[in-house]
Amino acid sequence: MRRFHLLLWLAAVLACGPIDQEGGTPQIIPPEGGAADAGAGAGDAGAGSGGSGGGGVDAGTGGGVGSAPSSCDGVLPSDFGAAVTVTTPHGSNDVCFNASVDLAGNVAAESHAGSMGSRWTGRWQVWSPTGAARGSFSGVGGDVFGEPDGFQTTQRAAHVFFSPDGRVLRRSELDDSCGATAFYSATGGSLVVQTCGRGKLKVHRFDAQGVRAASAEIAGDAPAAGLVDFAGRILIVAAQGGSLAGRWYDSALSPVSGSFKVPGSSASAPALRPLIGGGGAIQIDGAWVAIVRSGVTSAEQPPQWLASHRDHDLEIVRQGRAYALVPKSGAPARDTLLLHSSDGQQCGGLKFPVRGLGVGKEGTVVGTSGDGGCTHPFWSGLLR
Repeated sequence: MRRFHLLLWLAAVLACGPIDQEGGTPQIIPPEGGAADAGAGAGDAGAGSGGSGGGGVDAGTGGGVGSAPSSCDGVLPSDFGAAVTVTTPHGSNDVCFNASVDLAGNVAAESHAGSMGSRWTGRWQVWSPTGAARGSFSGVGGDVFGEPDGFQTTQRAAHVFFSPDGRVLRRSELDDSCGATAFYSATGGSLVVQTCGRGKLKVHRFDAQGVRAASAEIAGDAPAAGLVDFAGRILIVAAQGGSLAGRWYDSALSPVSGSFKVPGSSASAPALRPLIGGGGAIQIDGAWVAIVRSGVTSAEQPPQWLASHRDHDLEIVRQGRAYALVPKSGAPARDTLLLHSSDGQQCGGLKFPVRGLGVGKEGTVVGTSGDGGCTHPFWSGLLR
């Protein structure tokens, strides 16, 4: 029976199309030039615990119109290489909207039934950087995060670390009476937030080997989101009453700041993204509403270069030297990545021959096309 299932899987892979080297070449968009607005950079990682002050946000110095400032040196790629195109095994009514990349360049992409809605789980196929199929794992949603070699995620009431070939390297059982979602950790590993009702959250930090390093029970309700920033501090944003509140914790999940108000209401789920050097940016319903410096008990207005890009995700590229603004549903140009230096300077962009873009931690850019969005051209390590 196991061999029969394997043959069915191989038939599905062949039916969905072979690996190829097509996908077109991205076009470079020149930088706009000009000075960035004051406060255009990332939050300072050196903010003291529990304080309301902290390191400043770097204001961009700007460059001449039509030329990139020096902080943009090396941000735009000079060699695109050939795209590798793979197709996720899928059924006729499946959709394939999500991908993740580990630090070794292995690409994972999922397929799930389009009728499942927002609470979907699916099957994730993994390919090597050259497009060779490596393995798969199933019963997993969109909270998949790449590690040095493999992926961490939640699967029902457990945190799981999968190898690129789909083997379970480590599994940690969680409270099965609470919902569980994994979130980004800038220091490796992942952060899991469990919403348990009754004003209670259970939070767990896992290291890059999938070992549970800390757990705590904290106040808060769904919707809730978390983040481990580049300073190793943990930001939790959760519903409190009819509004949203944030609080910083250390790596052991002990509070290092007081609670502070975050723009938005408990009717909307927050999304958190790390800032270079420390701190995080907060997005509500597609709009960037605030940045929070690491360990600081207040939320600030986001810089203009970020606030002006509604319906874009924010990814750190070039080994922590730059940002990519990644267009999502509702964005005007779904085929274009916009690149900014660490201090917020506009460095130009890349226009791709496909839409539905995603960017991995190590710089691989993945596109989405074809039936159900299940064909994925990817440019391995393009923004490494």
